[in-house]
Amino acid sequence: MEAEREGVRKSIDQDKESHQKILTSIENSREELLKFQLEKAKLLGQIDRLLTLHSSIKDKIQSYHDKSAPRGRLLLSYLI
Repeated sequence: MEAEREGVRKSIDQDKESHQKILTSIENSREELLKFQLEKAKLLGQIDRLLTLHSSIKDKIQSYHDKSAPRGRLLLSYLI
């Protein structure tokens, strides 16, 4: 009977150790996931800023092109 109890206690201790390992693994995974989510948010912010910058540069180039194109045509027609 005592040997049986000792076997049950050992089994319970093993289960507690396994449970603690699983909890530790879950906590580590959760922390890693939070780091990835933070990094994703940073990247999305950077992408948004780059897209805004790209759009602004594209608009300025188009505006410059639109403003300089008529002058070029006038100059060309004057020369011809």
